[in-house]
Amino acid sequence: MEQQTERALDVRLDGRTEASRAPGCHPPQECPSTKNLLPVRHNSQNRSFTCGNTTGLMIARYDGPKRSRYNHARLREKTMGGRAHMRTYVHHVTPWASKNFKRGLNRWMKGRSRGYYQQHKSPSPRRVRKAMRYSIDHGHPFAASTLELATRDHYNGHPEGADIGHWLVVRGYDKNLRKINSLDPAADSDALPAYSEANKRFERRTKRFTRKFLQSHGIAA
Repeated sequence: MEQQTERALDVRLDGRTEASRAPGCHPPQECPSTKNLLPVRHNSQNRSFTCGNTTGLMIARYDGPKRSRYNHARLREKTMGGRAHMRTYVHHVTPWASKNFKRGLNRWMKGRSRGYYQQHKSPSPRRVRKAMRYSIDHGHPFAASTLELATRDHYNGHPEGADIGHWLVVRGYDKNLRKINSLDPAADSDALPAYSEANKRFERRTKRFTRKFLQSHGIAA
């Protein structure tokens, strides 16, 4: 199943882009050693469980309509997390396995459950680089769903000693796709005082970050 998912990602990222690719780093080894970052505005989550819909909010504010194309709701953190979209406030979480993230974001952007965003479980570093190259070069931020295990490394100042499932916005890359640049909705959140050391924007090596934090969940791109 995971091999099929990766092949599907290859088809979408390769098959859709040949005629319409934006000028950029193709192949990636030809990229200049500069950052390619989308100017996505940071938003802090206002509840401990709303990282998923806040991530969706940041993406939609940058790349989508001000009103949902599914039910014409105004773009708010609560409407993105409501019953018609990600159902975050129903379950007090946006579970990766439920696929509510991609369903809700596609409904907001396109008015239907299936659309641009697809969830790709346990991606390889190569697949993450491919997603960055296609999505970011075409002006589309995407989401990453991470899992930090209590007994292992954490990232971006997240509190150690706990299992943490978390959603992030991927907004760009650096130095031949070797680094992934993300926005963390936990940063500056009054609902998460234990995350006081988290930065709004942070950068990690793509290969290391993918292998450590994206193998239990994945990306929605």
